Amino acid sequence: MALPFLVGGYAFYSGTSTRGIIWMITFLLAVVACVFLHEVGHAYAARRYGVSVFDILLLPIGGIARLKSLPSKPAEEVWVALAGPMVNLLIALAFLPALWYWPRHEWFPILNNYDLGSALVCLSLFNAAVFVFNLIPAFPLDGGRILRASLSRKMSRLKSTRITTWISRLIGLGLLTYGFFEGSFFLMGFSLFIFIIASREMGSAVVSSFLSDTIISSLAKDARSFDPETPIHEIVEHLHRSKNGGAIIVDECCPIGFVNLRMLEPLKGQVTHVGSLEMPTVICHDSNTPLREISQQFSVFPKSIAIEENEGRPVGYLDLDLLDQGFQAFAKTV
Repeated sequence: MALPFLVGGYAFYSGTSTRGIIWMITFLLAVVACVFLHEVGHAYAARRYGVSVFDILLLPIGGIARLKSLPSKPAEEVWVALAGPMVNLLIALAFLPALWYWPRHEWFPILNNYDLGSALVCLSLFNAAVFVFNLIPAFPLDGGRILRASLSRKMSRLKSTRITTWISRLIGLGLLTYGFFEGSFFLMGFSLFIFIIASREMGSAVVSSFLSDTIISSLAKDARSFDPETPIHEIVEHLHRSKNGGAIIVDECCPIGFVNLRMLEPLKGQVTHVGSLEMPTVICHDSNTPLREISQQFSVFPKSIAIEENEGRPVGYLDLDLLDQGFQAFAKTV
């Protein structure tokens, strides 16, 4: 909201007339409205496909429609990404008659011809430029997301993201080189922005692939079940012999807790039954449960333990440390 006042202040101190100041502020607000409508297009398309929208943020470099998730189908993601630029295209076409209706006017907004004809032509050209610019196939632009979603129809999302990331980096490298020789700090800064966002998109795709394509049984560590009345020293001796990381405490076939050597070693000399200890929360999952569900558990209960069950019987466990180790190993293979 402070941007119009900054522009108005700059115009005032540069000797611009009152009419010119009002025109420039009004034009700037119209530009902001076009950016906002661009994001509304994304949000509307997302809602049409059942995707919730957190909010719309307007930033100095543009806007962001923050979605709760991406559409499940690549074709839907294409339409959500394309909806924003299409709004700008429609606005550009709506104001396009100004090119003929006011043929003798100077159109560029920094010139002193402050009238409706200049404003409409400038808005038409601005929205046309936004439409073309956003279709560049590079992250974080809409064109990059359209390319990634289109490739996802023929290959995995991870592979399509990797290809789009490399294309983004090539485009960023080209902009960086051109900006360097032209002395354009804007192009050089934008190219670095492309590199950063492309790397983030790739990292996000790796995490998403890991959580969606991996099940708990591939990471869970074997664990034996014990009755709550089992003395602590017996469990400690078992863990030392078996090299298992922990033990599942089961009461009438229902897991009620989890213990490991770190918890039990200080109590080894005591005869206290394990059931009397304060244990972390355990939540049971089928062996085929994807890690995305497990990660949701850890996001709510970071210190909890995920118990793997096979045919209703607890056979292993997974904690946050094991999940992180599994991801590090997975990331090295992609």
